Amino acid sequence: MPTALEAVAALEDVRSRRPEVKTTGFATMDEVTGGFALGQVWILTGTPGQGRSMLAGQWALSLASRHGWDTQLVSRREPNHLVAARLVAGAGPVLTQ
Repeated sequence: MPTALEAVAALEDVRSRRPEVKTTGFATMDEVTGGFALGQVWILTGTPGQGRSMLAGQWALSLASRHGWDTQLVSRREPNHLVAARLVAGAGPVLTQ
């Protein structure tokens, strides 16, 4: 089993060879995380009502529609049709009359 130092070194090696990285939409988060890269898994945590599901949906939609990446949005609490409705709601413009 590798030591923590070896694991971090291996991660940095992989990170330095990533051919394509996309922004999270937040400069500070991109600076800390390096942005989105193919093959990553992101887990959002927080208290209820903070917007985790909407943020994850917007990220997944952006990476899939704008950049052509295959994405998977998994929710333990919501059925697929509600996750799909959230994606549509987050992607559509607000129309006023």
